Amino acid sequence: MVQSSSPISICLLVRNERDRLPACLEPLRGFAELLVYDSGSEDGSPELCRQFGARVESGSWLGFAASRRRLFEMAGQPWILWLDADEVVSPALREELFAAVADPGDKVGFWLNRQVVFNGRRIAHGEWFPDWNLRLFRRAAWSISERRVHESVSVDGPTGRLDNPLAHYSYRDWADRERRARAYAELWAEQAADEGRKGGRLIGWGHGMARFLRGYLWKRGFLDGRLGWRIAVSNAREAILKYRLLAQAGRGQDGQ
Repeated sequence: MVQSSSPISICLLVRNERDRLPACLEPLRGFAELLVYDSGSEDGSPELCRQFGARVESGSWLGFAASRRRLFEMAGQPWILWLDADEVVSPALREELFAAVADPGDKVGFWLNRQVVFNGRRIAHGEWFPDWNLRLFRRAAWSISERRVHESVSVDGPTGRLDNPLAHYSYRDWADRERRARAYAELWAEQAADEGRKGGRLIGWGHGMARFLRGYLWKRGFLDGRLGWRIAVSNAREAILKYRLLAQAGRGQDGQ
């Protein structure tokens, strides 16, 4: 064990996540600050977070990028760890995080490899793994992309990678997967329309087929068995939906 505490601000966006929060929060004891931005929970999430020692700030939903920016700007420690309520830090990753900030060298950020846990299994192949994200970074060195969805952090300086994966309980079940895929597809289509991109049925089917082949064959999703097949099909359907919604968004803009 490296040390009993670490100068890291854990930063969580929360809204109605009470069922997920105990698994997420329990491993976070020992970090110097646990900071939560709650955007209107009605299930007691803020109270539960406070039971785990979190500082909870409440406010309106500003969109993913703007809400995260507001949250990160509240951090009081030299390092920020971006977590979501559906992510769980293992003991091994916890110690690796502590070690990274204890002796970072010239690094101002570290990439974490998220691993989806779905239907009781860790997904080890296909488009869902590996999934590298810059999640640990110096408070004074970050910026965040201006996007409606799939926002990301960048840093000014060298970065490193941590070995132990971050468990990602992204979807409760297949119905939740489909609901969230549609929600993200809608946000993606709005963003893409603003950027002047074009959609359509043929474009969508092309991207859908390419995504299936990439995930199932090239990235060896077939090694995850029947579940790998279903994930590849679901990802292909999501790609088709994105470009159908993009075509609709484009027509709406043309009619303005």
